[in-house]
Amino acid sequence: MNCAAERIGKMEPKKLAEVNETLVTLMRRAFAGGTEVRFDNPGVKTCWMMIDCPRPEGCQLRNKEGVRCWQIMGTFSEEGGCCRLADVLDCRKCEVYLAGIGNDPMTEIGETFNNMMHLIERTQGRLVEMEKLASAGKMAASVAHEINNPLFGISNYIDLISARAGDDPKIDAYTRVIREAINQIRMVTNGLLELARPRSPMKTDADLAAEIRGAVTLIEPKAVKQNVRISIDCPPGLEIIEARFDKDAMRQVFINIMINALDSMPDGGELNIALEKTDVAAVMTFSDTGAGIEEADLPRVFDLFFSKKARGIGTGVGLYVARRIMDDHEGKITAGGRKGEGAKFRIELPLRAETEDKA
Repeated sequence: MNCAAERIGKMEPKKLAEVNETLVTLMRRAFAGGTEVRFDNPGVKTCWMMIDCPRPEGCQLRNKEGVRCWQIMGTFSEEGGCCRLADVLDCRKCEVYLAGIGNDPMTEIGETFNNMMHLIERTQGRLVEMEKLASAGKMAASVAHEINNPLFGISNYIDLISARAGDDPKIDAYTRVIREAINQIRMVTNGLLELARPRSPMKTDADLAAEIRGAVTLIEPKAVKQNVRISIDCPPGLEIIEARFDKDAMRQVFINIMINALDSMPDGGELNIALEKTDVAAVMTFSDTGAGIEEADLPRVFDLFFSKKARGIGTGVGLYVARRIMDDHEGKITAGGRKGEGAKFRIELPLRAETEDKA
């Protein structure tokens, strides 16, 4: 018997009836009003209020009140991002959770109801995402065909220009950048096809810092045109970051994030890419001075087809693809920032043995 059941068994009949009535009311509201129904717990605690966080810069909960860490980063969420999971393997034994229920059976039942509704909501979201993937798969083949045909012609003309230019280093440099851009466009069209048919990452030992610099080279002409300054903050010793990853896929992640940053700064701004390295992961933080992200939109920025950009600019695919690629690499991508204060995307790529290709 669990702790909640033990406490309920010791309750007075009047209190037990009150608990039962509250639970029945919640269930009726849920059936009538959907998965947004929640038990109101004004005493809920968050980890950042009680515990000295070892990595506040990467925490999705920092300075947010009323957010339940066990639903977003703890053992109930299936995410496994809680910084205390090494010590507390069950959120119901964590002092944050226990402080939130306050040894009150009614509150514990209410929070159990909240956890149930949260999981139902997540499951429904995944089903909706699967339906979107099915639709995307049907239109992707047509889109890829329409894009790849003109790309083939452009590629042929670039070959002709290179052949006639001889040994001109400037033309050679320009055509090389154009070829890389063509390859990147082909990767995007292939990515559309892979929305419904994901492929396993083809990981190789490579330099992560070099891939970032390569992605910046492709984006720089657009940045210059928009008067956006791109800087890479690379501390001494991190000029080369050796890791095992899919080079094409990881470059696509970087480009998707930078394109989003440029789209938010049509009249100029700054994009900074900060590189770090811990004992277990390479950390890359992309910070821009653009329009930022509304707090209510943060949980949805990686959803398929979610976009707040003007019609014709955003498709809502880029960040979804970036998240899936990071999932394939057992890594993590998180979004932060506020409306009017710029956006920040943090990428963590594990450097430990788990990143090896699975048999």
